[in-house]
Amino acid sequence: MRPNPTPNPNPNPNPIVGGGNSAFEFAQNIMGNTQYIHMVGRPGRVRLAWETHYPGAVRTIHNTVLETYLLKSMDAMWEESMEHMLFRKKGDLWYLMTHGEGITRVIPPSVQGFHKIIVCLGLTFDRSIFDASAMPDATKHKGYESKFPILNSRFEASNVSHMFFLGSPMHSNDYKHAAGGFIHGFRYTCPPLMAQSTPKRPPLMT
Repeated sequence: MRPNPTPNPNPNPNPIVGGGNSAFEFAQNIMGNTQYIHMVGRPGRVRLAWETHYPGAVRTIHNTVLETYLLKSMDAMWEESMEHMLFRKKGDLWYLMTHGEGITRVIPPSVQGFHKIIVCLGLTFDRSIFDASAMPDATKHKGYESKFPILNSRFEASNVSHMFFLGSPMHSNDYKHAAGGFIHGFRYTCPPLMAQSTPKRPPLMT
């Protein structure tokens, strides 16, 4: 039994929506203070970093809840399409619902309702800061639409000349393949951008 020093008036746990590092990291951090954890993620097997060699997949230090789920504790993981998921509030409770073929239904883990829903679906590129005349196009990765700006090989917006991106947006070019969106990958992506943006000095006369 896990310690639960503060009795929870809600018999249902607050679900964590997501199946990546942010969701598993959140679950990992509350495991010592909750009786059990329910997670709702996209259909399909959880991508593990030690299998894919991609640092954006779930890291071993965050996947304890996956082990407790597979070992038949009270933790639960439910698969549902994110594209058709709805959050509906009725009275004081929230419900996870899915819409398809003209039918809206409450998904089973949500039948009794929740006081809160914890959404851990990762970052999405915010284009609201750009004027319409300089709006960079967004990526269209299936299931991860608008996650990054579309960049060329120089990390320049594909449709806006002289607009360069630094940091996590650079991951647009190697998403799901390499470490360009992470701190330990910036050492490979940032120097080339800095080199091409720094004016070249004329050779010193001797």
